[in-house]
Amino acid sequence: MNTQLIPLDKIFDKQWLSLRKELQYPLEKNQNYRVEVNNWLQFFDKKGWLDQKLIKRLRNARTWTSYYSKINELRAGYFFKEKLNFSISGYEAPTHDNKNVEFKGRVKSVDMFIEVKTPLDLDRKLYKGGWFNNNNKIYEVLDKAAEQLPDNASTIVVLSDDLNLPLLLDPLAQNSIWIIFNSTDYEKISAICILGNIFHEDMYKMLWATNSNAKKLIDEGIFSGFNKLHQLL
Repeated sequence: MNTQLIPLDKIFDKQWLSLRKELQYPLEKNQNYRVEVNNWLQFFDKKGWLDQKLIKRLRNARTWTSYYSKINELRAGYFFKEKLNFSISGYEAPTHDNKNVEFKGRVKSVDMFIEVKTPLDLDRKLYKGGWFNNNNKIYEVLDKAAEQLPDNASTIVVLSDDLNLPLLLDPLAQNSIWIIFNSTDYEKISAICILGNIFHEDMYKMLWATNSNAKKLIDEGIFSGFNKLHQLL
């Protein structure tokens, strides 16, 4: 293990604490959280993926979007390896036309391409309690993901958000994913997973849905032990 990865304060720049007061506990006070993040870093380091380029992105990020999206990549890679028993073989894996996805992996003898997206609410001042609509955020990131996915392969899009109402708790947004899958507009996406958020108690929670209209169907058994997305009647 590269000893330069410890302590994790080298990764967690305190500038974020002044911008997001609610992050003080998970980023600074909660040692359990730091232990988990160190697991992510060790996983990437052992794979040879935690190069100076990625470390520089984490340490020198100037926006919450760039920082949190990279943290989500670390968490997703570790999650699919340790919690879903994927064999993760590639990071920033090429697909087509100079595009790539976060990971290439294999489970139950099937190759999978995994793209991680981070829906965000950047201007929290505009939020009014009781009002929310995450659907546009979902459509936006799924459109971007579809552009990066291979044309005829098994694929998973991971949504790991920082929204006023987390996707894990938003049944309307979850139902929107089922509505999307009732059409053929997103046939390159085999499945969608909602993977937790930055807070320790939620970081490994996951909900999933498979797309019956996908070009490549995937076995729902790979998500055994985790619940499906909420589906309204």
